Amino acid sequence: MQYFYEKKYRGHTDVEKIQYIIINQNEYNEIINMLWGPNYKKLFNNGSVKIVRVYNPNLVMIQQRYKKKFGRRQKYFYALATKVE
Repeated sequence: MQYFYEKKYRGHTDVEKIQYIIINQNEYNEIINMLWGPNYKKLFNNGSVKIVRVYNPNLVMIQQRYKKKFGRRQKYFYALATKVE
């Protein structure tokens, strides 16, 4: 099962939370490692996303680059992602 939560913080910052419920506990580590793996980053976004900094194995900073419209500056979005149990 999957739950998705989205909220605006102070009217301009998007906060998103995705929660998975894993039914078969024997597959927990395998599923978490698959979702957390850098090759699986396109699950939520088909755009240009990359890991730009690894603070520790459970905390990373990701960068998403928005497509540039003609005559405009390139835009970037940064987010912290963590793995918790």
